[in-house]
Amino acid sequence: MDLGEHSANNSVPVSSSCRKLRKFFNAVLPIVRLQKLMKRLCVDPAAVEISTIPRKLQEKLNPENLKLQFSNNVRGPIYTGLPIGDQEGNPLDLHLIDCSSQNIMNCGAEASAKVEILVLEKDFTRYIGGEKSSLIRGNPQVSLKNGSVSVSHISFKHTRNSLKKRELRLCARVVYPINGIVEAVTKPFFVKDRRSMGKSLKPLILDDQVWKLQTIRKDGPFHNRLMNENIETVQDFLTHYFLNRENLLRILGRHMNVKKLDAAVNQAKSKLELKRYVYRQENLRVVFTDVGELIGVQFCKEGHSFSFQQLVQELKAFAMEMVKIAFQNGSQNFKVLLDDDSFYNGFTSEEAYNYVIDTQQRQPVPNNNVANYMPNTSLTVNNYDNISQINGALPHQFHPDDNDIVSIG
Repeated sequence: MDLGEHSANNSVPVSSSCRKLRKFFNAVLPIVRLQKLMKRLCVDPAAVEISTIPRKLQEKLNPENLKLQFSNNVRGPIYTGLPIGDQEGNPLDLHLIDCSSQNIMNCGAEASAKVEILVLEKDFTRYIGGEKSSLIRGNPQVSLKNGSVSVSHISFKHTRNSLKKRELRLCARVVYPINGIVEAVTKPFFVKDRRSMGKSLKPLILDDQVWKLQTIRKDGPFHNRLMNENIETVQDFLTHYFLNRENLLRILGRHMNVKKLDAAVNQAKSKLELKRYVYRQENLRVVFTDVGELIGVQFCKEGHSFSFQQLVQELKAFAMEMVKIAFQNGSQNFKVLLDDDSFYNGFTSEEAYNYVIDTQQRQPVPNNNVANYMPNTSLTVNNYDNISQINGALPHQFHPDDNDIVSIG
């Protein structure tokens, strides 16, 4: 059989048909390449116009033109177990921002994207994550609603093992359904263990143990004396202070002075949100807090309202006696006020000089003959010794049908 000529290296025989086929491909291949090039260069103008419109819209909504941004700076230091907020204590918010207009993107799929909150080292070297190693307490994944979401539920874990002071950042990134949105990263802030927080910084509620107050050390002498008198909570302590400060000083002993006691109470009041209550007898209403602090009085017939500082000493003593009666009789005599400031707004600019106590009716009455009497603004000291009466006074909700309860305003 004739195999034809051999190849140039005389090792592989090549038939004439193979040589012709190779020559054909060598001739046709440049033509095919040229045809593809011409198709790319010669484009129908109508096709260009049709494809340009959606491309511009796509560029406008490109995720690369969007970014996540925290609305406020994180307040530092942050303590474990406490909500993460800004410098004013407001909750931390997260927004989806259009980079071109700097407005919140509140429409489209991106405005409902799922976001993950992560913890970063200060120098961005690595994420601190994973189910076991995460420092965040609370669900780290939130969903945007109209381009915004609050992350007030997030806090750093507080465990039995003390956390060393660390400088960290918070990071927020979109995980679904859009990729390419720029992450949000806070400025670095310190995270400390809550056990290292001083009493003056720790939050406080009325039901907290009394040793959480300033100057009251747990299992210390003051704490033991208070427990012996059934003064167990912050509310018990403050109620005794306002209704019978002298007796509270006697219980605490000679190592507690008035100045130190007043400082502890003022520091506690600054961290509490006390409710306002009202109690009425005849023509007089007294307004006070749930720990017995007198705020002011209102004369019903005359319509005059006076703050505690505006009252003369005689009226202060009489009003405090009414507060004491309210606590003695229990919660059926005083209830929470509606949330309005009409009582504060109705304060009379003048002091209550022209009211005296009628000794027969035991009620304050107008006295136009009294003038130029300078009031004493010192705190009235009462003799309210019965702790069971104080502990039993638990207010309940206001109801307008109660005869002895009147909402102000």
